[in-house]
Amino acid sequence: MEVKDKESLEQFEEDIIEVYGLKPSHGFHRSGKTGKPIPFVLLLSKRAYEDLLSYCSFNSRTWSVPNKIKRSNKSIKREFLRALFDDEGTVIKHSQKRAEVRFYSINHEGISQIQILLKEFNIESRIKEGYGSKRNVYGLIVLNTELFREKVGFNLKRKQLILEEVKQGKEKKSPSPMSPLSRIFVF
Repeated sequence: MEVKDKESLEQFEEDIIEVYGLKPSHGFHRSGKTGKPIPFVLLLSKRAYEDLLSYCSFNSRTWSVPNKIKRSNKSIKREFLRALFDDEGTVIKHSQKRAEVRFYSINHEGISQIQILLKEFNIESRIKEGYGSKRNVYGLIVLNTELFREKVGFNLKRKQLILEEVKQGKEKKSPSPMSPLSRIFVF
């Protein structure tokens, strides 16, 4: 099991216990692509199932931002975005000073609603199509990862750490140019 899988699953299990007071079980299933075991957390609860469905559809093509979230205060919207980007988002580190936060979906309407939520935090993004090999996948690309880090961020440490590293890389000052003499006489 990779560390990233373990962190996500542990967070999910903690959330299930906190919200529903129920302890889920664990297991593995084999990847249809690689054959490797993929860990999962399982909760068999009609109450939890019905509660989750009361928020929105979880179908890849038809999901939307729940009205309860749209009408909520910024704190709730921030937590919704954090959870969404923790699970479905990705952080791509291009260099010590630049990273990209992305969210992929086949649902253009749903991804557009996420873009609107980000705008409420003054976080600009763009939607680009053409990802995916078998179906059209849209990518929502956050244009200012520093603002995303400050206003929304991640709960998952591994993703937040990448944004913190990039911030530190930007804050490092370039060494001031030294004259040839000062380079020779370094004490």
